[in-house]
Amino acid sequence: MKIKVGEYDILDSGTIVSIEDEPIDFVLVENIGYTIRVVFENDSEDKSSRMKGVPFDKVGAKLTLINFNSIGVGNIKPLQIGTLNYRELFLNYRVYSLDKGAKTFHYTWLLGKEVKNGN
Repeated sequence: MKIKVGEYDILDSGTIVSIEDEPIDFVLVENIGYTIRVVFENDSEDKSSRMKGVPFDKVGAKLTLINFNSIGVGNIKPLQIGTLNYRELFLNYRVYSLDKGAKTFHYTWLLGKEVKNGN
């Protein structure tokens, strides 16, 4: 079965109930370790919900979701993360905060247009 949303092909979709203070690792390409790590943090000075992305290891990215402590925080438009198998790679997500720092993380990985110099 192939699933599409508009112009995007669905690569994977699911729900994770996180463990308090533990990262969520999406290993997209095992043989090279291409990993997207999702981390939840709280900032008591700036209470706004936001995301920060930085490189992770040699071939991945770390996405830090800051102050995702309410019901149903996430993105509206697909967030471009990089490329995968010569296609644009996007993430759609929604986070629901649970008791004691655990989160329910709904995610959809999407593949977009073909690119010439992708991973």
